[in-house]
Amino acid sequence: MWTADCILSQISMNYEQGDKLHIRNLVVPAVIGIHPRERSKAQDIILNISIYTEIVKAAKTDNIAQALDYEALCTRLVEYVRTSSFMLIESLADAIAKFLLDTEGILACKIVLDKPGALNLCESVAVEIFRESKTPP
Repeated sequence: MWTADCILSQISMNYEQGDKLHIRNLVVPAVIGIHPRERSKAQDIILNISIYTEIVKAAKTDNIAQALDYEALCTRLVEYVRTSSFMLIESLADAIAKFLLDTEGILACKIVLDKPGALNLCESVAVEIFRESKTPP
């Protein structure tokens, strides 16, 4: 019998075998947190993002017009996060996924969002999510 976890595992495995673009250790200031001290000024979050996309055309043609413009994407993403104001890292991660999936050519994404200094006794607290586009490629 197929369970939701089993189906999600199968979907994730299929994407893991596909093409990916990674954005690693993107540091972005954001207002994030539930405590008053966290709401008064932005603090750095760290994003590690895997974007599942088709890169065959770009690889074959060596043409930027056939590629996902990750510089433009990061510029828009940084502005989106920088101007956001979420209470929970879970909510911010989900919003980032929706933002990414609205970009043409992105089939799915995995986001690891770290909040350094969230707890005194550890380096950071992080959430990891995987989301896929609801529209077929």
